[in-house]
Amino acid sequence: MAAYDQAKRLYERLVLNGQEQLEADLAALCRCKASVHEASDDFPGALAEYDQAIAIGERLVNQQGHCELASNLVMAYLSKANWVYSQGNPRAAAALCDRAIAAADRLINQEGHGELVNHLAVAYMNKAAAISFLGDNQGAAALYDRGIAIQEWLVNAAGRRELDGALAAAHMSKATAVCSQGDLRGAKTLYNQTIEILGRLVNQAGCRELANGLAQAYLGMGMVLLALGDKVGSLPFYNWAIAIRERLVNQEGRCELANDLAGDYAAKAGAFAARGEYLEATRTSSATIVPRGSGRNSGAWLWGRSAAAP
Repeated sequence: MAAYDQAKRLYERLVLNGQEQLEADLAALCRCKASVHEASDDFPGALAEYDQAIAIGERLVNQQGHCELASNLVMAYLSKANWVYSQGNPRAAAALCDRAIAAADRLINQEGHGELVNHLAVAYMNKAAAISFLGDNQGAAALYDRGIAIQEWLVNAAGRRELDGALAAAHMSKATAVCSQGDLRGAKTLYNQTIEILGRLVNQAGCRELANGLAQAYLGMGMVLLALGDKVGSLPFYNWAIAIRERLVNQEGRCELANDLAGDYAAKAGAFAARGEYLEATRTSSATIVPRGSGRNSGAWLWGRSAAAP
């Protein structure tokens, strides 16, 4: 932090002395410094740095016409939105996403900045997550549709295959929203799409970092099938989720996923109970005991800063 403070003082002094061409670097430094405050759980410090980065970016882009810096401004909005959401303020996050959407939409459609297209998709989906948390699942589903449509075009037409994982996460997030509306068949379709993409990425392309997402998709599909009355068809999906997370927890040391693994076993026990197989339900539920000190990786906010790479 001391190094960042010293660098920031130097940049601010140079800018005040007339080297205004360094303002963009100062804004970028503020964003980086905000992330350090985040890591230290310094909420006021992070907000102050994000606010300064945004203020500089808005002046450079909106008032001085430096559209080449538009990506940085939109990312500043999204980074701050991510932070305030993680601190329990989804309303503020949604408002920041609105600012990102407005800026990206204008710069894409009026200034031709195609590099911001994925930023726009991410902003739609971040706002969807925020308003879904606030209970507006119908509005969230519509926003997910916009983001998904953009990312499907980027992946399938523009060849941005590196966005496949983000597209899968968008399908899964929308599945959660439509489930909350009671559209189980719609959720089933979305989970199928998620599993198709993530299964290919994990099992064929070797993207092991997406394995837990695939496990979550299997779990979601199992729960949807059970809710639709398919008591037999749900069990393989629970088993696949358990197999992945057993490996992640017990072989790869991902102790933070122990609660998720316990949840997989609990869901499978519920499926046995729904079939009247209470002995199997009891045996399965015994595996839901979680070691002390393990945590839960909820993944509620799926779209961090890295998801908006141009």
